[in-house]
Amino acid sequence: MTALCWLAPERAEAFVPQAGRRAGVELSAGAGNSVRSSRAVLHAAPPAAEAAYRRFAAALDPGDVLWDRATGVPLRL
Repeated sequence: MTALCWLAPERAEAFVPQAGRRAGVELSAGAGNSVRSSRAVLHAAPPAAEAAYRRFAAALDPGDVLWDRATGVPLRL
């Protein structure tokens, strides 16, 4: 395993920054929206989805479900 280190080149070209690109990561969102730095979750269905989720849960028993607080959609079933 040690011998492989000596065979590798000094730098990996895949990880060298490309010319003209900034080093950081830029986030953007659609018009009127802001980028979230974290996602707030709910452990119960939001009011708008409660009736539909009850029917779904009665049929399939999905277990623990996480909901996105901002969008009201399930993140994990």
